[in-house]
Amino acid sequence: RFYVLADQRNHAMVQNTINQLNQKSSHSAAMVVGGFHSSLLAKLLAEKGYEMTLITPRVGDTPMHDSYEEAMHAQFLSHLKQQPTGND
Repeated sequence: RFYVLADQRNHAMVQNTINQLNQKSSHSAAMVVGGFHSSLLAKLLAEKGYEMTLITPRVGDTPMHDSYEEAMHAQFLSHLKQQPTGND
């Protein structure tokens, strides 16, 4: 059922985008979609004569939650130390 609904969303996104392009007499648009949708959207758009450029961010290692939290806390404390207190 999930994939059927996802496929329906793909078709709806393509049709809505084409409708907007036609209404605005535009030749280009930007769509921000999750990776799951991108390949099928490209196929559907190509079938209708549209071109698509896919931009994918490169995601490297993400820090562990605790390390991230510690880094953000340290950055926040550093920011506080730089703020004038009014007693200076």
